[in-house]
Amino acid sequence: MKSDSNKKPLFNPNYYTVIESNKARWMFLIAFIVALFVIKLNF
Repeated sequence: MKSDSNKKPLFNPNYYTVIESNKARWMFLIAFIVALFVIKLNF
């Protein structure tokens, strides 16, 4: 149990940056899909 709680602080910063980069990727993907949708509606 003790070693497990010791590991968590080490993991947390990395996990946070992974989530942040994932969020940026999802934002880009959503923007791309929205742009495609708008183009489809216009033509």
